[in-house]
Amino acid sequence: MSAKTYDSRCFDLATVFLEDNPKIDINRAHQLACEIQQRIEDWLEYQESPCDGCGEPLGKGDHSNCVLF
Repeated sequence: MSAKTYDSRCFDLATVFLEDNPKIDINRAHQLACEIQQRIEDWLEYQESPCDGCGEPLGKGDHSNCVLF
């Protein structure tokens, strides 16, 4: 799933990546910006998800000792 809207900085980043290929139109830049936004949202959600081993958010601390068996 891809975001339908995005932060303006996602669009800026998309255009930076696409500037080497002038054949890519503005609609493709909007699509890439939506993808970037979605990946950021997914990453943030993952960081707040609880560790299956200890229950603490995955983005906090070292979970290398959280062993699941």
